[in-house]
Amino acid sequence: MPRYFFDIDDCISVRDERGLELPHIDAAPTEAQLALAELAADRARDHGQIRMSVAVRDEAGNPVLRASLSLVSEVYAAQNDDRSHDAKRLEAVSSPA
Repeated sequence: MPRYFFDIDDCISVRDERGLELPHIDAAPTEAQLALAELAADRARDHGQIRMSVAVRDEAGNPVLRASLSLVSEVYAAQNDDRSHDAKRLEAVSSPA
């Protein structure tokens, strides 16, 4: 079976030296996407946004595909937290005048 190498770029590039044997190149996109999903799950709690990619090489070192993932969360300042609003209202009602 041919061996493919999955190089990770997640702000730091990590070159895959071991590779993975796959029955055919058609299996490489799925493996690359699974690797990205696993990496993203590990990083999701640590970062507000995630941008990473996997470049796949064949045994001769030729690039065969690139998969990338970008997850970005945007918090809108206009949204109010109902709990803090209720707490402020309760505080105003229960304070002696």
